[in-house]
Amino acid sequence: MKNNQMVTAIDGENSLRLQVYRKAFGVEDAIIEISDIEGANGVLHIISKVIFPATESAGDVLRKSGNYTIFLQTMESIMAQDPEAIDISNGGHTGNHYTFFVPTDTAFRRIGSSRLRRLQSDPQYMSKVMKNHISTSMMSSDSFKPNLTYDLPTRQNAVGVSCDAARKMKVNDADVLKKDMMSSSGVIHVIDKLLLSENDY
Repeated sequence: MKNNQMVTAIDGENSLRLQVYRKAFGVEDAIIEISDIEGANGVLHIISKVIFPATESAGDVLRKSGNYTIFLQTMESIMAQDPEAIDISNGGHTGNHYTFFVPTDTAFRRIGSSRLRRLQSDPQYMSKVMKNHISTSMMSSDSFKPNLTYDLPTRQNAVGVSCDAARKMKVNDADVLKKDMMSSSGVIHVIDKLLLSENDY
């Protein structure tokens, strides 16, 4: 098994994304709990949850709600100006194993009107900030062990991801409001604050 490996499901239409974590293996947003049980007709792996085909792009998943319009508009602006940037509509240029930390519209407004105007009008600043919300590794919530902090590289810098014993996740100082929203582009975790470095304020 290789990280970011794709295998075709038995239906011949859908693919399953395999992940290699620090001390575990994953398939879509599930963890392989027991592996390599050999049978007469194949190998059995026991996983932590039922998985469903992820057939909609991240953009399509987010458009179902009215809470992510600023994120979507900002990403569309980046793509219009920089075709080499991440494309959340079709899984991007290098695969479909992304992790998206998506701030709500309320989270965007919390940074203040002047900083929000700069974010929406300064292409370089916009790209820098938004790329810090995207990782090229698909990390489900179950991939993070309780009471540990993981340094997860993003397209810009890195963020610290942690969860407590109750599985409540944080990304830097942002709380995760919704987790493991699966899409054909990767996994989405919704957060209540923008992930800004000290230099971005």
